[in-house]
Amino acid sequence: MAVSPHNGHAAHPTVSIVLPTYQRGRLVGRAIRSVLAQTHGDFELLVVDDGSTDGTAGIVRGLGLPGVTLISQPNAGKPAALNRGIAGARYGILVLVEGRWDTGAGLGADEVEALVGRVATVTTVTALDDPALWGREITDERFLVVAAR
Repeated sequence: MAVSPHNGHAAHPTVSIVLPTYQRGRLVGRAIRSVLAQTHGDFELLVVDDGSTDGTAGIVRGLGLPGVTLISQPNAGKPAALNRGIAGARYGILVLVEGRWDTGAGLGADEVEALVGRVATVTTVTALDDPALWGREITDERFLVVAAR
């Protein structure tokens, strides 16, 4: 089995993780490191900086970490940042990291693994296909997982 370049764990189905950020320069490094520490071994991380003026983009670039892609855009709000990350994602399983990471708590090491395990048992996810859900903010979950774009 292949081994992840991120953490040396066995690679699994490839996942795109989207981390939107705005004015979180003091916390973004910790958030990125918590994603890279995941037990799920095969993923790309797209950090979308939504026009921060506090040096967030420079901090992400300065980390120089493999598998981390910085996408910068003029400030357009969280939905636009998430959409930009989704558009840049290369893989069919998406993990969208919502705003609670910015409390500094980070992600538990097995959270992505647990989410991907649940997706493996789902044949259809309608969150993005159901117009009734478009534009609604998700406030009671840290992640939204979407299988098969």
